[in-house]
Amino acid sequence: MRDVIWRIQMFLESAWDAARSFFIRILPNHSDSPEGRNVKLAAFFFVGILGLMIAAGLVTFFLTVRGQEETLVPDVKGKELTSALIDLQDKDLYPWVIVQFSSEVEKNVVIGQKPSPGTQVKSGKQVMLWVSKGPVLDKVDQYVGKSLDEVRIYLQALFSTQKANIVIKEPVLFQYDKTVPAGTIIAQKPKSGTAITGITYLELVVSRGTGGSNAEAGDYEGKGFTEVVTELTKANVPFLFTARKPGKGDKPGVVVSQNPKPKTTLGYGQPIRIEMTIPDNPGKDKVFGIFKYSLPDYPILMEVRLDVSSESGKGTIVDMKHPGGQLAIPYIVAEDAELTLFVMGKEQTREKAKAYAE
Repeated sequence: MRDVIWRIQMFLESAWDAARSFFIRILPNHSDSPEGRNVKLAAFFFVGILGLMIAAGLVTFFLTVRGQEETLVPDVKGKELTSALIDLQDKDLYPWVIVQFSSEVEKNVVIGQKPSPGTQVKSGKQVMLWVSKGPVLDKVDQYVGKSLDEVRIYLQALFSTQKANIVIKEPVLFQYDKTVPAGTIIAQKPKSGTAITGITYLELVVSRGTGGSNAEAGDYEGKGFTEVVTELTKANVPFLFTARKPGKGDKPGVVVSQNPKPKTTLGYGQPIRIEMTIPDNPGKDKVFGIFKYSLPDYPILMEVRLDVSSESGKGTIVDMKHPGGQLAIPYIVAEDAELTLFVMGKEQTREKAKAYAE
């Protein structure tokens, strides 16, 4: 026990001597030269000033953080921007404004905010405000002279991310005009420059062109129906087929009458109505039918295609430019075939092949 106490006493004395020696070396004392004492005093003065600055900074920081008052975020949604900024200023809050187009909210009105109203935050907090820039369109543009398709695509792209405030009124009106290409807008209502205050319906008048196809009806009586379909398709002349059982002296599968008569000049979109006799023998595992469908009337000729697909393969029955309206296309295809109608490459309808019934 005495040995342990002696060892502890020796350690403490040694530590004291080391500490005393260290402080004698760094603290000014009577054994220092004047130059050494001045250096030590300058060093201690610098360290002391630095320590005081750090301590003062820490104290100020913690007092500032702890001293910030808390406040409730006001509800500024639906307010005009100036009023919203004043409300935030009264609460010692700072705005961050983001503007965006809106057809539903008036210009310079707050659409949304973050943090939400009633949230408790410290003074000086930033509040994000989404503010309406008004609608993308605030007045009607000039559409006369542009194509109808061009205007449709333009409006669709313009309002892809928000509710449209100008809509093309359907159905669009068409009229013949020899001076304007088909599909071109020749009149509009409201006029360009009219202010848009809500949802505005745009009434358009579109040119059908010269009003004639410059085509002439051929002589189809007595010809096989597949030959006639090929002729009309190549000439882009619309047609409507009907069929009946062969009468006495009639051949099956041929045209027996047509309207209008041969060499008649055809107007725009005027179809040739053709009556044919039903084929008596379509072929093994095949069926004769007439594909019927109603398309809208188009201001210009559109690419129309009727495809057929079956286990034996695929093919095309009709591929032509068509003005729209009624379709009645005869065919002989496999019993398991499926018919698909396309307009400008877009599928419109499909159906299973079926035998024609009067």
